[in-house]
Amino acid sequence: MTVHVVVTKDVLPENQEEWLRMAYLCSVRTWQEEGCYNYAFVKSPDTPNRFVIFEEWETADHLKAHFETPHFILYVPKMDAISSTVYHVY
Repeated sequence: MTVHVVVTKDVLPENQEEWLRMAYLCSVRTWQEEGCYNYAFVKSPDTPNRFVIFEEWETADHLKAHFETPHFILYVPKMDAISSTVYHVY
């Protein structure tokens, strides 16, 4: 069963360059993961500090494995430290 994830984050302007750099680096590695059908992030056209991450995984096990990858462990806690989660849906 395909798993979809949507995460909405608010990132202050002074942190956006760093957050985007880490989001890109994490994405490049995530796209190579087994079971990753889609992994993208976009900036909201209506809310300048808001970013939305869209993920599509082949199975819940693939998503779970993603949480244990070195790039997830390296970047996501740092990204979370300079942003706030507005909305998170599995």
